[in-house]
Amino acid sequence: MSERGDRSRFQIEERNVFWPVHLEPKTKAPEPLMIMVAPTGGSITRHQNPHQPYTAKEIMKEVKQSFDAGAQIHHFHVRDDQGFGSETMEHYQALYDLHKAQVPGMSISLNLTRPLDNDSVTERFTPAKLPFGNTVVVNVGSMNIGPKVFVNSEDFIVDACVFLEERGIKPELAVYNQRMMLDVSEILIARGAIKPPYFINICLGIHSATPCTVENLQQMVKLLPEGARWVVSPGGRNWLEVDAAAIAMGGHVRVGMEDMVHYYPHSDELIDSCATCVEKMVKIADALGRPLATLEQTRDMLAVPGKKPAVHG
Repeated sequence: MSERGDRSRFQIEERNVFWPVHLEPKTKAPEPLMIMVAPTGGSITRHQNPHQPYTAKEIMKEVKQSFDAGAQIHHFHVRDDQGFGSETMEHYQALYDLHKAQVPGMSISLNLTRPLDNDSVTERFTPAKLPFGNTVVVNVGSMNIGPKVFVNSEDFIVDACVFLEERGIKPELAVYNQRMMLDVSEILIARGAIKPPYFINICLGIHSATPCTVENLQQMVKLLPEGARWVVSPGGRNWLEVDAAAIAMGGHVRVGMEDMVHYYPHSDELIDSCATCVEKMVKIADALGRPLATLEQTRDMLAVPGKKPAVHG
């Protein structure tokens, strides 16, 4: 827009306010960002990504580097040396002991969910392992995991949440589609199985979940119940833009080799470091003026202030 003649037209010597953008109201300060690192799961193999960690030492190398880069939560899975998901106490204890020694104060998102032949709440959520976690994942519905069907009935998810809440452990509600998100309100909240603040993990692009796009994340967020705090776990090639959108939208993020193989949607560059993924989240948050949560703030936001996992053995 031309400004020639403004002095004579408006009879002024200095520019006045023509466009009062400075009066636009401020938003409230964003909630400090939590970053969850998921170094390994039970699905992605070294045939897909040779950098995929299997053993406790390999997993903890990724966790420690991610912790140093800014991550506050370790999404805790264990495998055996051949890369198969493990149920043995030995593998859990070994990883937990390394975690306790190397990243004290870092919260744990404990994943005990795996399709079992003989499944029950006490069989899946083994009481001996529960003290390892600040939150414990509950899948809010059934899904396909490759050729396997992972059954989570309505009664099971209610019983699982009650079981965890009674033990002072926050259920981390993994929702994979819009129906599951509605079931958080229509089943779990309606039956009093969970207590606020609800911690919801929006899983996109993982297993039989809703595809991983920013548009689908926005739709899922619209269905969040009041009093929910949420993290997004994006799988596949679009993880970076979806995590970036989540940071801008006020959510929290998960990164790591459990969920994704490539750094970018436009290239075949393999992820070789979970810490590099964390560093990207830190840079995005900094560019948006959003601070990282401290370890104490993270425990508070997970509704487990001061909780310390018990020591076994």
